[in-house]
Amino acid sequence: MNRESDSMQREVPMAIEIRGMAPLLQVFDMPRSIKFYRDVLGFEVVTTSTPRGQHFDWALLRLNGVELMLNTAYEEDERPAVRSPR
Repeated sequence: MNRESDSMQREVPMAIEIRGMAPLLQVFDMPRSIKFYRDVLGFEVVTTSTPRGQHFDWALLRLNGVELMLNTAYEEDERPAVRSPR
């Protein structure tokens, strides 16, 4: 085995240490989604795109060290009245 093939087989350490991930989920109805994640599942709303605002398009939620983000699938003026079936 030559040195080049030996070095290619060694595991290369990552340049950064990843300590967690927060998936971004697109939602059709933000108020309804917040009610579900907060009131049913128990997530805490950590912050939103408009803190202290009634209407927001993005939210960071946390439960037991697990984070996830919600984002509206449509801009307010482009949202259809009914969600399309998939």
